Amino acid sequence: MQNNKNKTAEMETKPIPKLILSYSSATFFALFFDALYNIVDTLFISHGVGDNAMGGVSVVFPFMMIQAAIAQMVGGGAAALAAKHLGEKDYKKAGSITAFLQHSYSYHHTRIYFYVTCLKTLRGNR
Repeated sequence: MQNNKNKTAEMETKPIPKLILSYSSATFFALFFDALYNIVDTLFISHGVGDNAMGGVSVVFPFMMIQAAIAQMVGGGAAALAAKHLGEKDYKKAGSITAFLQHSYSYHHTRIYFYVTCLKTLRGNR
C-alpha cells in the first residue's frame, strides 16, 4: 500500500514530460518487440516452410491485430479509470478495477484454453 502512495506522490510532483517518458517506455518496447517478432516470424516461415505457410500467416495477422487493439482498448480504459480513482485518493476502488481486470483476463483465457482442448479432443488431435 505504501508503494502505491509513493507512486501517487510521484505523479503529483514529477514534471509531466518525465512521467510520459517513464510510463510510455514499457508500452513502446512491448509494441516494438511485438512488431519485431512478427517480422522475424514472417521471414522464418517464408524461408523455412514455404509459400502456403506464409499465406496462413497473412490470413491470421489481421486477427492478431484485432486482438491487440482490443487488449489495448481495455487496458487503456482501465488505466484511465484507475488513474482517476488514484487521483481522487480512492485506492480501494482503483485496486478493485485492477483486480477485476486480472480476474476477467484469467477467466477468459481459461475458457478459451478449455474450448480449444475440447475441440482437439473431439476431433481426435489430427
